[in-house]
Amino acid sequence: MKTKFFPKNKIFIVAIALLAANIAFSQKIERPKLVVGIVIDQMRWDYLYKFYENYGNDGFKRLLNNGFSCENTMLNYIPTYTAVGHASIYTGSVPSINGIVSNKLINQKTGNIEECVFDNSDTVKAIGINKDAEIGKRSPKNLQTTTITDELKLANPLSKVIGVALKDRAAILPAGHAADAAYWFEDSLGQWLTSTYYMKKESKWLQDFNKENTLKKILNSNEGNRITLKMAQTIIEKEDFGKDYITDFLAVSFSSPDYIGHNFSIDSEQMKNCYLNLDSVLSEFLKFLDKNVGKNNYLLFLTADHACAHNAKFLQNQKINSDIFDDVKILKTLNDSLKTIFGIDNIVKSLENYQVNFNYPNIKKIPHDELIAECIKFLENLPSVLYAVEQKKAAQAAIPQAVKECIINGYNRELSGEIQIIVKPAYYHGSDYYGSTHGTWYPYDSHIPLIFYGWKIKKGTTNREVYITDIAPTLAALLKIQMPNGCIGKPIFGKVEMINE
Repeated sequence: MKTKFFPKNKIFIVAIALLAANIAFSQKIERPKLVVGIVIDQMRWDYLYKFYENYGNDGFKRLLNNGFSCENTMLNYIPTYTAVGHASIYTGSVPSINGIVSNKLINQKTGNIEECVFDNSDTVKAIGINKDAEIGKRSPKNLQTTTITDELKLANPLSKVIGVALKDRAAILPAGHAADAAYWFEDSLGQWLTSTYYMKKESKWLQDFNKENTLKKILNSNEGNRITLKMAQTIIEKEDFGKDYITDFLAVSFSSPDYIGHNFSIDSEQMKNCYLNLDSVLSEFLKFLDKNVGKNNYLLFLTADHACAHNAKFLQNQKINSDIFDDVKILKTLNDSLKTIFGIDNIVKSLENYQVNFNYPNIKKIPHDELIAECIKFLENLPSVLYAVEQKKAAQAAIPQAVKECIINGYNRELSGEIQIIVKPAYYHGSDYYGSTHGTWYPYDSHIPLIFYGWKIKKGTTNREVYITDIAPTLAALLKIQMPNGCIGKPIFGKVEMINE
């Protein structure tokens, strides 16, 4: 039985709300028993086909051959990072509106930097470990808009919503504010965690799960995908997901590809093995859903938070222009140059997120327009930089419209730097040539897979351009609920691509 605990003075109001929600969610309106959102951390669209011949028939191929694939799905903002992607998928919004501008948020007034899901309030603590541990102080408080999972809970509070991923941000942001739980994996402890934001005490099944599984050993043997699968399966079983007509939502993110991608190149054997392993995991998961929820009872979508670039050395060996944007060295030379002009040390605090983040206490006496102009002149003289754009004036910049829109969508005046750096194609930030990374607007970072599968979905493909922000309103249309409150996306399915009736 699904339960939710509320303060006593709200019981009557909640009872009325539940009654109204139950009427709205009656069997007269068809909805799936379960929605499963699968986000793969650092998956390029072409991975669907790069390893296609090596995939089995029941994982990626099953989704491609029986689902609806949006072959030209793009990210429409920068920077293209993990937290930003997960937030955009589930809010249907962009960093400018939802407030998740990067994995780490920089308060431009104070200069303070904190993890995007860090919660410093006294009431949010870890469950199941030392209550004072910073590691458990996590919540969605920095997410400024609702998610599609929030909207499902608002439509019917009896719907259960849980997020799960190895990374805290990949579990918490998709689950939203009203979630029943979000679980992430703490590798230093070898166990799954949650916080008091969601519940007062750890569930018995989670205690047992952490005791029974030698998770450190599994993780060390490159089985992050499989332990995420096992956790997702356990949630469905223990929380009775998909057992009645009230739609539940499980948000799952597979984080292992990102860890591997940052250490090995796109064409490495390690990356290929990772995706073959993930294909096997997807096959097992789909069979589990068929058995436990029913083939026609669940709606599933698979996408990614971002893609990734080829290794610079690899491209150079192919005679393709590529190199790194060494932000550490460039920061030093930029500050040295500005000191020569203005006579002040450490004017720029960081180049985090491909942006100029100023050290505001140090620039009070500097004419601001002059400072902006000198920074842009310096940056645009670098061999790795294509454009340097003052964010507030991006709409008037003499740059392509597509780039302009990505800058505007990604800019939040409280959390973003004042100048956006656009590196040249195939250039990326870093200080070495190992592995791969992401963060730019270019297709190799922004072209992601998107497949809808299962309940009411007609098989097919479209090559028209759609965006990561279109996923949430598409789900809202399918579920017949309100789209998230900061949503800028549009439903994908229309007269050309109709769902099965």
